[in-house]
Amino acid sequence: MPQFLTKENITALEHYISEHYLGAHGVETDADEPLCLCNEAIVAAAAPMGYQPMPLSAARAPLPLSERLDQLDESFAQTVLRLIDERNLKDSAVYKRANMSRQLFAKLRKDDHYQPTKRTALALAFALELNLDDTNALLSRAGYTLSHSSKFDVIVEYFLVNNIHDLFQVNEALYAYDQPLLG
Repeated sequence: MPQFLTKENITALEHYISEHYLGAHGVETDADEPLCLCNEAIVAAAAPMGYQPMPLSAARAPLPLSERLDQLDESFAQTVLRLIDERNLKDSAVYKRANMSRQLFAKLRKDDHYQPTKRTALALAFALELNLDDTNALLSRAGYTLSHSSKFDVIVEYFLVNNIHDLFQVNEALYAYDQPLLG
């Protein structure tokens, strides 16, 4: 098994953490300006091209609760199972790559309303080899998000951005930074 924590990889990961974690907290980094989440340029860059925020006066009337409940999105469990089918993967391959037990995966398969922990949801995202956007979409189905206020999240994001989906390498880096492990 290749070791992730080479000198070059450590340097790249530390640079990523300093840009996305320390910078987000207003700590000066080696970048020209610290990252500020309220910076209008950052917000504009993150918005799709041509995006114009809707004025509050143009917002339509809110739907009644019963109608909102009838329009729920696909659940976390349904999304995971759909992604497995779309990729023509076997359940056993996915739960092994996610370092999950068969019993835990069976809960997901049986219960459409299965609520995983954030670490379990991330382990499944790595097992499915999702990119950052797809991982965020999957996490949102479970009620989670990746945040630049969490060193754990920034480390995980680093691996997703760099398309490194080997859970052992991710866990090696998390362990090196004294963070909880995935799977």
